[in-house]
Amino acid sequence: MPHPDTKVNLTELQQYSRTFAQRLTDYYFIDHGFIAGKDLLNFCDIKQVNLFVVKHLFERWQEETLRLKSPYFDFEHPHVKQALQQFMNVLSQHIRVSKESFYPLLAEAVREALLLVVDYEAFFRAEVQKNFYQPFEAQRFKDTARYLNHHRNIWLNFCQRLSPQAEISLPQLTEALEMALLEGKNGPEPIDWVLQSFSDIYALDISRLLGQEAGDKPPEATVLMSEMATVLENKPRQTPNPISKLATPPEETEADESRTLNQAFKNQDGSLSIAERFQQAKIVSLRTAISLNQKFLFINKLFEGDSFAFNETIDRLDKYTLYEDARQWLQKDILPRYQWDLEQEEAQMFMEMLERKFY
Repeated sequence: MPHPDTKVNLTELQQYSRTFAQRLTDYYFIDHGFIAGKDLLNFCDIKQVNLFVVKHLFERWQEETLRLKSPYFDFEHPHVKQALQQFMNVLSQHIRVSKESFYPLLAEAVREALLLVVDYEAFFRAEVQKNFYQPFEAQRFKDTARYLNHHRNIWLNFCQRLSPQAEISLPQLTEALEMALLEGKNGPEPIDWVLQSFSDIYALDISRLLGQEAGDKPPEATVLMSEMATVLENKPRQTPNPISKLATPPEETEADESRTLNQAFKNQDGSLSIAERFQQAKIVSLRTAISLNQKFLFINKLFEGDSFAFNETIDRLDKYTLYEDARQWLQKDILPRYQWDLEQEEAQMFMEMLERKFY
């Protein structure tokens, strides 16, 4: 776990985030022309990244909604407000983001997610400055908790110190945050496994990421978030967006709830649970059944990083109507070309999915 006094190398953080985002974006959009709203929260295996993608999408949407307002019309008229809200609610059910528009959202989400993991103090300080408007609204800060999968208790501690009625200055907000951070030092979350989840997708050199010495006095890490939003204490208040439902991810559930539900549906005779049956359910098409993370894994572990060869293989296998024909072609053409080890976990996973396509 990184030392609490270690400073993040912001240049390395930004470069890694962009490369990480580019790689995931390229893999996803091999098979998709757009990404839909229902797929955002399950885009990759790192939940914090998915949550921040939704967060930034909602923030961009708020900015665009403000730009809709024209000085020539009364946007405060009840009929106009009602019509605008209905329009936004319809839009929220039809989210569709292209590759070009999704990449900057993802890169921004990766950068903030990684910063939250390795230097949550810098992340929270930046979040306070970025979301400070006059007149003050405590709810704006409480809403941020919806998007936090790590160090959430520290932020909730900070929010509990905010009075919803009282007017609070930026220095007072900062003081409240510092008190919450001080209390949070007593039990920081272990984050090594989170860093490993990033490395599983794209190798993360933690020594480079944390390459700055504490005494070097690099630029404040809080500047990282300021690059995306001007930090001014007196910046104009933004009108709340009527489509707040878009930005509300599912409520957090206890970690063992899924296990309890799974056990509840497991037959007393020891037969397969619903989750296990689903995992072994027949596959209609390999193209649609292979998830983004599985695709990433297969391309890198089984096809030497060649995404075109992977896609050609999947297309060829999907055309077969008999398992034996598909298996023989794979063993004759693909296995020797890429020297698959059938004892390798990724190879076994791939062969299992192929079998499920036919049985």
